[in-house]
Amino acid sequence: MKKSQKFKAMGLAAMAVIILALLFAAMACERQGATDSTKEAAPLAGPAFGQEPVIIGVMGPVEGEAANYGRSLLHAAQILAQKANRQGGLCGQRVEIISEDDSCMAEQAVSAAKLLVNANPHAVIGPVCSTSAMAVLDIYQEAETVVISPCATEISFTQSGLYPLFFRTIAPDDAQARLMADFAVSFLGAQRIAVVAGFGVYDTMQAEFAAGFLRDAPHAKVVLLELFAPDRADWQELAERIGAVDAQALIFFGHPSDSAQMLAAMRNKGLETAFVADQRVAADKAFAKEAGDYSAGVFACLLPNILENPLAEKLVLEYRDIHFAEPSPFYLNAYAALQALFEALEISGCQKGALLASALRAGKTETPLGSIGFDDTGEMTGHGFEMQRLQGGRFVALGVHKPLEPALPEEP
Repeated sequence: MKKSQKFKAMGLAAMAVIILALLFAAMACERQGATDSTKEAAPLAGPAFGQEPVIIGVMGPVEGEAANYGRSLLHAAQILAQKANRQGGLCGQRVEIISEDDSCMAEQAVSAAKLLVNANPHAVIGPVCSTSAMAVLDIYQEAETVVISPCATEISFTQSGLYPLFFRTIAPDDAQARLMADFAVSFLGAQRIAVVAGFGVYDTMQAEFAAGFLRDAPHAKVVLLELFAPDRADWQELAERIGAVDAQALIFFGHPSDSAQMLAAMRNKGLETAFVADQRVAADKAFAKEAGDYSAGVFACLLPNILENPLAEKLVLEYRDIHFAEPSPFYLNAYAALQALFEALEISGCQKGALLASALRAGKTETPLGSIGFDDTGEMTGHGFEMQRLQGGRFVALGVHKPLEPALPEEP
């Protein structure tokens, strides 16, 4: 190779090296620029949480006929946990939801409860069914775990005194009958009271509760306790028997159509006995239609319409938008239970057991059910049955929503 050609080749090689170096430098700058750009574009970091999460257990059915109850319960827990975590969690700790399916069956409920207890939760929301609750409350009590049920109504859970860590956001089985009996004695001043109910399990249970409360009430007497078969009831004969015992008030448990026929038979006999019915008379227009003019002035023990609360209406609409289905009847009870629990956790510093239970009893929480709290037994306060009267085709609240002091008999 000639000398000139040699220098020319060396120059080209050097130029190539320089070009490659410039390319590598440019790529490095691009990478650094990309890294800086990523840092600038990255979203702001979320709340910094403590290492230990606040664990909330959810126990309910997710399969079978009662699955909608369990799914609604889990949805409420997830929604509120997400809201809490966006705002920094509870006590600076992330809220974590864990769930177990109990299928509303005792055996499976025991397995579900043991799994939840092993996770060391701060509290458990559920069970949905009283059957499951009966099987697991001893497990939770032994583990010192607070339990809040949105729809387990068995009276012994609160009235036995065995489960001081159990709470609920629904009225117990005897609440309606208790208020109806107290209303007849204390508000109406009735001393001679008849109790009539259908043969069904629910109606029979309510009739027994009502009769028991009346027997314990001073100045009151159960003058008739009668069960009827709805498809074979002789309303005229029943009316005659009510008149024969000179009942001043009738406490009636039955379907709306049965209530209408019983009322019509009484009024056709000329009886002015006060008619005190359960909540079903307001749930079906059949009662007012069949009873006609006789329906005016009827008393009923009802739950207030919670959908009149803007928050309740909003939550139901949100659920429909997400699931394209209706929430369970106790969805708002579950939501309220979780709201009360979250507030109590904050108040107690995210304590567990008895300290958390004390915080639940001490506070009031604004919920879709209204402003609720809990009494010493774990029963919800601030929402429940109330007495209403049918006037002008609609039921009007009388402001009677808790047992009254018994009325004294008039002097002879």
